[in-house]
Amino acid sequence: MNFPRIIFFALLLLAPTFIFAQQDMDQDGIADELDFDADNDGIPNYIEQAYPLADQDGDGLANYLDLDSDNDGISDLVEAGMLDQNGNGQVDDFIDEDLDGWHDYAQLDLAQLDVDQDGLPAFLDLDFNGDGQADLWLWNDMELDRDENGQVDNFRDLDQDGFDDRFDGDLFNIQMPGESRNTPQKYISLQNRLLQQATTSMNSCKKADEYGLCYDNQL
Repeated sequence: MNFPRIIFFALLLLAPTFIFAQQDMDQDGIADELDFDADNDGIPNYIEQAYPLADQDGDGLANYLDLDSDNDGISDLVEAGMLDQNGNGQVDDFIDEDLDGWHDYAQLDLAQLDVDQDGLPAFLDLDFNGDGQADLWLWNDMELDRDENGQVDNFRDLDQDGFDDRFDGDLFNIQMPGESRNTPQKYISLQNRLLQQATTSMNSCKKADEYGLCYDNQL
């Protein structure tokens, strides 16, 4: 009888079994490592990972998992020119027929939009149009940035999606009307200007609004 072999198999049977759960940040049924857009902000992972700082705002959450990668209180989704009716920072009416985790109607040109041509797309840029005024001050509340660094002070994020709770319209995946500062109407003007900027060259801009964006063919 081969006692060493018997002992070996006995130990295997007695050994604890570990089951490693695959993380699915956006809960679309596709594990993050297989998901083309792991946080469902409409921006593919490879774009969010293409810049020198993998965690732009230093909150411990990589850009491709962070719904507000620069922590200016404006979701990456909105800063990529997309609509967000429920204010949760994720694509509305998500459609993914090819099951790659990326919204079928998302647009790459919006995701990579760099208005001020400083090498950073709007979703990573604290001053997306280079006018010297932080986006947080213009589109949210300057009182939330007492140290004037362009980022939200006293960051808190209970659901760990990278979106400050004061702006997150989907705390714990449960809508809480009235709790979020992030309303769709608030950013319509910004989104319209971003959408136009994606199709209008700054060099050919004849007129600009107070935010430095062209409105020759304003939406």
